[in-house]
Order: sequence, then C-alpha cells, then structure tokens
Amino acid sequence: MISGRDALLQIENAIAGIRDDENRLDATLASATQEAERLRFEQAEAYRALARVRLDALAGATVSGTLDRAERHALKVLAEKRAALEEIVQRRASATRSLQKAQADRHAIAGRLEDVIGRMDAFRAKTEARLASDPAWLAAAEKVAAAEEVARKADAKADQAERDRVEKGAPYESDALFMYLWANGFGTSKYSAGSFVRFFDRKVAKVCGFIEARPNYAMLLEIPLRLREHADRKAAAVAEVAATRTAIERAALEVDGIGALEAEFAAVKAEIDAGNAGIATVQADLAALDAGHGALVGGDDPEIARALEGVAASLASTDIRTLWAQAYETPTPEDEKIVQRIEEYGRSIGRAEREVAETRGTIREVSRRRAELEATQERFRRSGYDRPGVTFNNESMLGNVIGGIIGGIISSPELWKVILGGYQAPHRRSGDTFGGGGWWSGGDDGGSWGGGSSGGFGGGGGSSADGGFGGGGGDSADGGF
Repeated sequence: MISGRDALLQIENAIAGIRDDENRLDATLASATQEAERLRFEQAEAYRALARVRLDALAGATVSGTLDRAERHALKVLAEKRAALEEIVQRRASATRSLQKAQADRHAIAGRLEDVIGRMDAFRAKTEARLASDPAWLAAAEKVAAAEEVARKADAKADQAERDRVEKGAPYESDALFMYLWANGFGTSKYSAGSFVRFFDRKVAKVCGFIEARPNYAMLLEIPLRLREHADRKAAAVAEVAATRTAIERAALEVDGIGALEAEFAAVKAEIDAGNAGIATVQADLAALDAGHGALVGGDDPEIARALEGVAASLASTDIRTLWAQAYETPTPEDEKIVQRIEEYGRSIGRAEREVAETRGTIREVSRRRAELEATQERFRRSGYDRPGVTFNNESMLGNVIGGIIGGIISSPELWKVILGGYQAPHRRSGDTFGGGGWWSGGDDGGSWGGGSSGGFGGGGGSSADGGFGGGGGDSADGGF
C-alpha cells in the first residue's frame, strides 16, 4: 500500500532520474560532436597539405583558399551553436535542481497539511458525537431524512415514467403514418396545411386511428416531463431542509473552536498554492529550455547544415581516386601518406557521425519518455490522486511500470492503467454525511481535494471555491496539491 503523495513522488523521482540521464547524454553528444568536428577539420587540413604538395601554385592557391573560407565560416557557426548548447545545458540543470527542491518542499508541506486534516477530522467527529443527542439537531436531521425519502420516491417515479415512455411509445413511433401527422401537428392549432393536403390527411388519420390515439401519446410524453420536474423540486427541497441542519453543525463547530484549525489549514494550503505557482513557473521555463535543447541536438539546424555543406563541397572538389593516382605518379611518398590519412579520417569521421546520430536518437527517445511521464504526472495531479487519504494497492507494479517506461519497454498509457487499477479513494466512515461531508468532498474522480460542491462539515469552507470545513473561504478551484 502506498499513499497518493508517495506515488506522485515516485513519478517525480523517475522524471528527475531521466533528466540526469539527459544531462549525461548531452555530455556524450558534445564529446562525439567535437570529435567529429576535429576529424573533419583535420581532414580538411590534410587536403590543404596535399594541395600544397601536388598542385601547382595557382591550383593549390585556389583550392586552399576555398577551403579556408568554408572552414572559417563553419568553425564560427559550430562554435556559436556549441556555446548556445552549453548555455542551455547549464540552465536546464539549474532549472531541474530548482524543480526538485520545489517539489521536495511541496511534499513536506503536504505532510503538514495531512496532519492538520487529521486533527480537523478528529475535531469534527468529536463535535458530531456531541450533537448526536442535541434535540435541535435531531429534529433537523429527521426533516432531512424525510425530505430525502420523498425525493427518492419522486425520482423513482420519474425513472419509471421515462422507461414507460420508451416502451409504450414504441408502437406509436413505429407507425410512419401516425408520426407523419404528429410531426405536422394534425388536430392541433399548429396544423397549417392547405385544403388539398387536409383532405388527404383526414383520410390518413382515419386509416391509422390518429384522432383516438393522439391524446394517449401526448399524455405518454407529458407525464415523464411533469414527474421529472416534480422530482427536481423535491431534490431542491432536500438542500433547503439540509441548510438548517448544516447551520446547527456549523454553529457547534465554531463553539467548539474549529476556527483555529481552519486558519491553520488555510495557512498551510496557501503555502502549497504558492509552491504550486513556483513549480508551474519552473516547469514552463524547463519546457522552453527543452524545446531549445531539442532544436540544437536534433541534427537538423539549417545554419549548421549550410556551413557543413560548404566544407563538404570544398573537400569534394578533388576526387580521392584522382588524388591516389596522382600520388603514385610522383617520386615523393609524402602525398601518398597524406591521401592515406584523408581516407583514415573519412572512416573515423563516419564512426564519429554514427555515434552522434545514435546519441541524438537516444536523446530524442529519452526526452519522449520523460515527456510521457511528465504528462502522466500532471494528469495525476489534475485528477487529485495526490490528495490526503488516497492510496494505491499496487506499489510494486507501479514501480515496475515506471521502470519499464524509463527503460523504453512500456508506454505511458500502461502506467495510467496501473494508476487507475490501484487507486483507492479516501476512506470515509459509513454513512458519513454529517455537515455535508469532509475535506475530500468533491468526488473521488479528481478535482480539488480541499473541498467540493457538497461542502464540508457544517457546509462551505475549506480550500476550494465550493466547499470544505463548515463554511469559510479558500481560493483554490482545482488541482490536488
């Protein structure tokens, strides 16, 4: 068994671990890229050396000059991009540390909030026990129970009428002639056909018995509507009667001194809200840095591509086979050694570029896995699964699936299935409707765990816009911690 807050911590720790992996991959990519650049420009230097040995002064000057211009431009572009990448890597690392600290602080504050909630629940239970023998509260509770029974019966009648409408209406609605006349308002003030059409419509009405059947069908449609309106009024009446009981409960809570705990709850929740705002800011910064990082390591930067194409065009100006042939024709072995170095550089460059490509692919894949976990993390929080009282009964499976996502053998949707499969809503005492519910009001399927639409003990209050502990304020409208 694991709490919702600890389950969220597992996901956050996994995201932090992936970001550490991304930092290591960045270092690997930087090393491989620098090695490829070094080999490429050493190969270019070998081409220039070969040109000086083999070509006449004019041709040698032309080729060497062309290479010099291409090399200078490429070096400048690559240096600028490398510096930009180094800056982003540093900023991402700093932002990641800030995010981890903010998340750790939020978990610590969440623990304090759970303690306050536990004390509020105990306080609420004590007041509830005291009111159990209070004549005014007993009378109000009886009225609520009676109103709820009336509303239940009214709702059952409306449900039955709606089922009858579907079943008993089928014969009418399967009769095309009947429905044609009904749709045109035949026999009512809505009917507006001309004399020619009226003549034939009367004959159709006689054939299908429309005049006799129309009142029955109209009543069949009307009864469910009226009964549903009646059921809605009775349901609204329950809320009106319950308001009296809630007022008694709220007054009792205030007499017993709930105010101090509510103030403590609001103060701690305000810390969490402020922490959430800070986390959101850091996450937004990280998202922007991730996008910039992805563009720089993606290998498709157009400026870099143009610079490297210029170097490649210069290097390709002399065919390697021609260089070998010319080298064999000369009496000196120097140019043959240079051509051999050029070929060796080419093979080394190929290996380095494959490593660069593989590392870039790994970075993209790792970033995708992190993004999936971050999306699940945000969905987890939006669903309110980190609120106090939520537990998961599949801790081992949760950890295994998170590990599988990190390893790239499981996709993020599988993690969400495991989360849903292990989710257990906050425990509520049997029949606990005292005061409109506890701090978890608002349903077990998400939303702010600080309150809900039905109110807390005594109604209102808490940390959400619609409910909490016996009335009061709060400014959080959605979310988990």
